[in-house]
Amino acid sequence: MRRPSSHFRATLAMSVFVVPLMFPSFAYADLFGDLNQAVDLLKKASGVLPGANKSPPAHAQPSPKEKTTSPAPANDLTLIFSRPESYFQRPRYFDSLGFDVGDYIVVEPLDKESFNALYVPSYKGLPRLSLTPQYKDLKIDYSAGGSKIQTYRKAVAERFHNDMLIYHNLRLLDIMSRYVTEKNLKVDRSGKAQNSYKFLRHLFVLRAKTRPSDQYSYKYIPRYHIESLVSTLRPATHQRYLGDPDDSRSSRIFSRQMFSWGGNKNNDEFKSRRAYFKFIETEVPKLKAWAKSLPRESYIVGTVELGEYDFKRKGFVLTLFAPRGMTSKRIFFYAPRDSSKQLFGATHHIFFPIGEREAEARMEHTKDPHGRPSRLYFAVKGEVYGPQYAGSDSSRHGPTYAGVHLAYDVTGSVIEFFTDELLKNRVYQAQIH
Repeated sequence: MRRPSSHFRATLAMSVFVVPLMFPSFAYADLFGDLNQAVDLLKKASGVLPGANKSPPAHAQPSPKEKTTSPAPANDLTLIFSRPESYFQRPRYFDSLGFDVGDYIVVEPLDKESFNALYVPSYKGLPRLSLTPQYKDLKIDYSAGGSKIQTYRKAVAERFHNDMLIYHNLRLLDIMSRYVTEKNLKVDRSGKAQNSYKFLRHLFVLRAKTRPSDQYSYKYIPRYHIESLVSTLRPATHQRYLGDPDDSRSSRIFSRQMFSWGGNKNNDEFKSRRAYFKFIETEVPKLKAWAKSLPRESYIVGTVELGEYDFKRKGFVLTLFAPRGMTSKRIFFYAPRDSSKQLFGATHHIFFPIGEREAEARMEHTKDPHGRPSRLYFAVKGEVYGPQYAGSDSSRHGPTYAGVHLAYDVTGSVIEFFTDELLKNRVYQAQIH
């Protein structure tokens, strides 16, 4: 349906006032009654014309208490959850996708003009660390529009994991704040290009050990860390320093961008330097303030296999291994500050008491659809407390995520076990330490 032109609406409005002059005064009452009805009809019609109900701006972000529940048309949602340029619009529809996305918190920046809010999976109001929902156990009926659910599932999982990484790297930024200074960030002792690669520079580097007992020192480069956080920028701010966000993964995916300062296709080293220096002077202080405001504690989430049932003791012996998350890269590294309180590892076990009949049903219920052994999910309080030597993962890690692992430790005294990745169905909890 084509919307009436502005000329047509103006002509129609004038006719409303001109027509009464053609009738005697005794007919005005009836005529104005009819005209009032006509005006009401025009108002109702304007409400259904294309473009009349405009969607909220792309930067509008719901708070946890104001989650949108009214779904958009299915076709629009499919586009929103598949087009990269709609990445920041997706969270407003998280509660309208036809499946439970789980609990999450909205982490608002202190400067909402420069940075996007983060949507981080949570448990008991605290952000999750490492493992985030993947929704792989969803039963999808492809004959009834299941392909759309598959699109939504993948997009939500990606966003949650991405924002979780950003959140904990902001926490690392606060921990390393005293080294992330304007002076250190502007250090560039590069002379001529080395080995034909101009981006190999002599930057400020901090070498230190996470724990005195560690064999190797980590190498922390503040510039790499800052460059990995440009994905927090709002589109207009991204445009100012790094060019069109729709042309760059740095506007969405958490990864370090080396070549984009001054514009995506910029090859002017002077313009690039000015853009980077301006970012350091203007935006880095805001990032540091936001990082400082974030809570320290989170919930470490991972999985544990049930293994074989112990018929003598009536239960399962659970051997917990430190979770890695959803990727092959070991972004997080379990580094207990007190070795006597270590929770994860082959020599540390937790006994899960459960009767034979219930255990058999539990194993059938938690069996992985892809043939892997039955498993449970666990959650325990912990925190990121510093950088960690990247070790053998450095080639896969590269300079992304500041070139280091994020060292974390367990801070809670209770570990909880669940049958589902959304941490809704708790089956056991145990005291630790």
